Amino acid sequence: MLLRGAFGLWLAGVGMYVYRRRLPIWRLGRAAALSGALAYVFSDPFVVHLGHPQFNDAMAWLPWALAGVDQAARRTHRIPLGALPIALLRLAGHGQAALYRMIAVGLYALGQATDG
Repeated sequence: MLLRGAFGLWLAGVGMYVYRRRLPIWRLGRAAALSGALAYVFSDPFVVHLGHPQFNDAMAWLPWALAGVDQAARRTHRIPLGALPIALLRLAGHGQAALYRMIAVGLYALGQATDG
């Protein structure tokens, strides 16, 4: 059970680090990306729901889904690859958490589409 919970935290931390490093708007350095990833992993929803791994799984796929939308908006040949974390977010096992994250991803994609 401990490894199950730790994997979600690891996935979320790595995802947020990758997302913050590759976000073209800010171009954050390693330290800023790492601090953002640690703040995300140790935020209240992750810590409170350590006993609910499906909730944490839905939260863990959010930065990957945002990075996928960002990549798909800039390079259309990456749309299928960008859709993969969105599908995994939906399949994480917690419907309510997935719905809220899908709304956030949809609004982010709308912002990327209108940014043009």
